[in-house]
Amino acid sequence: MNAIRQSRRGLQIILLAALTLAGASVCHAADRTLRDHSGSTTDRAEFVKQGNADAVYQIGARWKKEDGALVLTGEGNFLYAGWDIGAGDFRITARLSLDRLNDSAASFVLIGSHFGFDGDRPGEHRFFVNGQHFGRTRFLASTISAGEPFDFEAVRRGSMLTISINGKNVWQTKFSGDLAGPFALRPWRSTMRVYDFAASGNLTRKPKLPIINPRRPRGYTIPVVDISQDKHRQVVVDRRQGQYLGHPTTVLMADGKTMFCTYPLGHGGPAAVLKKSTDGGLTWSDRLKVPNNWRTANNCPCLHRFTDPHGVERLFVLEGNGAMRQSVSTDLGKTWTPFRPNGLNCTVAPNTAIPISGQRYLVLYAREHGSGQNIKIWQSITADGGLTWRKERIVAEVFGAAPDEPGTIRSPDRKQILALMRENQRRCNSLFMVSDDEGKTWSLPKELPAALTGDRHMPKYAPDGRLVVTFRDMAHKSSTYGDWVAWVGTYDDVISGREGQYRVRLMDNLAGRTSDDITDCGYPGLELLPDGTLVATTYGHWVRGEKAFIMSVRFTLKELDALAGKNSRLKNGSDK
Repeated sequence: MNAIRQSRRGLQIILLAALTLAGASVCHAADRTLRDHSGSTTDRAEFVKQGNADAVYQIGARWKKEDGALVLTGEGNFLYAGWDIGAGDFRITARLSLDRLNDSAASFVLIGSHFGFDGDRPGEHRFFVNGQHFGRTRFLASTISAGEPFDFEAVRRGSMLTISINGKNVWQTKFSGDLAGPFALRPWRSTMRVYDFAASGNLTRKPKLPIINPRRPRGYTIPVVDISQDKHRQVVVDRRQGQYLGHPTTVLMADGKTMFCTYPLGHGGPAAVLKKSTDGGLTWSDRLKVPNNWRTANNCPCLHRFTDPHGVERLFVLEGNGAMRQSVSTDLGKTWTPFRPNGLNCTVAPNTAIPISGQRYLVLYAREHGSGQNIKIWQSITADGGLTWRKERIVAEVFGAAPDEPGTIRSPDRKQILALMRENQRRCNSLFMVSDDEGKTWSLPKELPAALTGDRHMPKYAPDGRLVVTFRDMAHKSSTYGDWVAWVGTYDDVISGREGQYRVRLMDNLAGRTSDDITDCGYPGLELLPDGTLVATTYGHWVRGEKAFIMSVRFTLKELDALAGKNSRLKNGSDK
């Protein structure tokens, strides 16, 4: 979503499941016990009492009652309170124990941040804190023992949060009195026993949402074709010494050869710049003149070409992190209006748009709600070629995952719309959902195969009807993790949950295999030229030690098929 959010491999074990309330869908339903009406409020709630679950969400495997406690072991399992904390003071208490202490990462989760009961190296058993609201990972002296119950307490008074163990303060931090959201306990690699779990303060009943629990394999078996070293396919769109260039999108004009590319001067922003190609992306102009307020663009500008009901064609650049803004060209990209709000709100603007009946266009986009783990998918429609937009509405919201940055395409028979979505909590594979009525209703999202797991999916049909999707590879087990890749298969492969035909490594991201930005690439544009050439364009660290710059890669499926038949170069996609 927001391009500024990137996974950090150094903290991956601890942060992989920093869950909070988010997006829309089902991988498989989990057990829920909710006795209060959605939207109600209370000043005190007991979630577990002497091992009996009352108002809780159980995500992952079912917690079992045993000797007066709820008991569970394993990664991906959570016990979420059925009520969210609201603004103001609160007190959250729990009596629990961990059967073993061995770098298990067991923790209390508060609005996506962690107070961990057992982190760092085996044998040291230190507490840890990390996350969006707690800051970088820090370790604290532990005061608990394996197998022994202890009393946990988290108290906010004013803007200070205090964590206590067995009545003794062990950590304190600033924690805004306006922060609100979900909280949970997780065992991770230990066995956790929860005897009591309660809270008091301004509590709001959590909405009854579908729950995602990962079930699909995290690796894939289809071959990988590697064209990352084929220099004849590569074209530099923009590269400036010492200047980070990121997150491009492209649009191909009706003549089949004129192409525009916009991107920010930085990671998501600031500023938006524009370039033009008149030969299908083989060469590019200097940066074009644009309105002065394009310098204020703050997240991932996205290009679109719309035609209104009167046949008037316009180009649009949409951008925003908050209020969405748009700039319009009515003369085929020669001149542009300044950015102005269009009435929608987003964290990152829509990167695809679908023509629907009545000469309208449908866009889907994501918006964070409190944190990068609490994300909902929104939708709007324009009936006048992008000049005005209808009231936006939420179309995807789930518990246990964060669907994000939808890329949309119609089915080959044009009867269905498919949305491919990244999963920003990194808890399960990427997601998809479909609409059979042009966006009036949407299915519950489902997990995609690992072969299609990544960020910022951009789909396009090849001339033979196969589907090509480019994205940043975020499959949990992948030989090309963090690289710019493409997937080749059919629309039915996606709907049926099949892996597809093969993957393609388009470019090797050389950000550094131990750096935080190992996955910093792959917000791509993808265009199909009249001769069947696919032109994919994105940013990345294509030269080791240099800042990211914009590159395009050109290929046809005929070429890729031949390479796949001769030598996949990476036989098993899941092999590291």
